[in-house]
Amino acid sequence: MIYTVSDFLRSYEGGVRLLAGEGGLSRSISQVGILDYELMPGLKSRYQRVNFEPDQLVLSTFLYARDDPWLIGEAVKYLVGKGTSGLVVKNVLRLEIPESALRYANARDFPLLATTSDDFFFDVAIAEVSHRVAELADASFAQNELDLMLQAGGDPRRVRAHALRLNPSFREEHLALFVAESLSKTGFSEALACYHASELAGLGNLLVAYDGGLLYMASASTDVARGRREVDRLAQALRTDILDDGTRAAIGASRVHFSLAEMDRAVLEAKRSAALARHRGGGTVAYGDLGVLRALLPFAEEPEMRDFAISVLEPLRDFDAETNSSLSQTLEVFCEQGASVDAAAAVLGQHSNTVRYRLDKVAQITGLSYKVHPQAEQLSIACKIKLCQDLLRDA
Repeated sequence: MIYTVSDFLRSYEGGVRLLAGEGGLSRSISQVGILDYELMPGLKSRYQRVNFEPDQLVLSTFLYARDDPWLIGEAVKYLVGKGTSGLVVKNVLRLEIPESALRYANARDFPLLATTSDDFFFDVAIAEVSHRVAELADASFAQNELDLMLQAGGDPRRVRAHALRLNPSFREEHLALFVAESLSKTGFSEALACYHASELAGLGNLLVAYDGGLLYMASASTDVARGRREVDRLAQALRTDILDDGTRAAIGASRVHFSLAEMDRAVLEAKRSAALARHRGGGTVAYGDLGVLRALLPFAEEPEMRDFAISVLEPLRDFDAETNSSLSQTLEVFCEQGASVDAAAAVLGQHSNTVRYRLDKVAQITGLSYKVHPQAEQLSIACKIKLCQDLLRDA
């Protein structure tokens, strides 16, 4: 995970504003330095100016430019040449920033920022940014933050805080996609490199290793990402740009949420959808595809749910164990295929009459017939509760 100029700007919102170079907000920051004497007339030729490096955010008061504000423009050009991430000015003398410096920063997509508060202190900013850079570089950081987010008990303030720690540039509207694909550290490093070179990368987006898979958080545009077409587009991009082309990896997608305080729900929805996709052997499952499972999943482990499912299905399991038969499987597939005998037969590789015979046997054992709607409904709900319990163990 990287820390960007956009993240810095969002983290110090209210104390820093962007003057120019908006096109460079995605520049990464690896460290922070101070521009002090390096361009001061009479001194700049006496020292080797090697203390600025690529991906370094530079802070300056420009005290040395008090007699010649044009030196601000020279500083911008010099720092652009060094490949630094951006320049933050604490304009204590209220110097006028030359228009030429602003134009150059815009032309080179070099973020030029100014502090708007006297409470912005360089030593504090250096310590805070350095800590964030180190924090994001820790492989366990994302896992820990997401775990804490899900443990927040739906507390909107805490969920939002954890979301912004993961990525200060997240926008309010977002969705999550979870790839139930186990990757080694090397595999994740390669996936991350592919991600940063793909269309999926962006200031408001994030790809992290989480719970043995990949979690992709996308800040959704108001104009898109509201329908299945956008989910399929993002899932296909994950398959072709991040994973092996043509992979059958199971991918689950959440609904679009409209507040960062709901990001915990987005993560859970994506993981549960991915669990169903894995149960089906791969492919993409959006949260809306879960149907009635959406209502059952949160309560599937409740005693009443467990007792109901056991009372219906336990006799079948006992019969299968005693006779080495597969009535439970037949019933589960029948229910998953929308109570279609022909569809279940196709999945099971059996003749339709064989499936009907087995379902009649289910009726003899359970007292519930698939031909009588209220009874068939009980069989279906019991199977769905069991499926939800299996998905929760996998999610």
